[in-house]
Amino acid sequence: MEGHISNQELAQAVKALQEQIQQLQEQLQGQVNENIQLWEQIKYLKHQTQKSNTRQTIEANQDSAQQTKVAKPDLFYRERKKLQIFISQLKLYFFFNMPDFPDKDRKVMFTVTYL
Repeated sequence: MEGHISNQELAQAVKALQEQIQQLQEQLQGQVNENIQLWEQIKYLKHQTQKSNTRQTIEANQDSAQQTKVAKPDLFYRERKKLQIFISQLKLYFFFNMPDFPDKDRKVMFTVTYL
């Protein structure tokens, strides 16, 4: 009979389709794994770029700080009206002298000498 497919031919066609589906699934899994690796590389590179940019900014700030001389803060005589001015002077001094104040302890010790 023409136009009719035998059960054997149908079974062979189904088997061929299943093999193709299996191959496509393996290819898809390979692509997924490759995409995951690429995303991880992108994240790593972004992190490295951010670290590099931060380092460059700090170095640039230190370079400009070394070139800019800032007056030491005025002595603070516990006048409330002048507290904000005193704090601003301290912040500026610390910013332009970063290498001298690597941690909070040194900033505190410096500040105490002006109270």
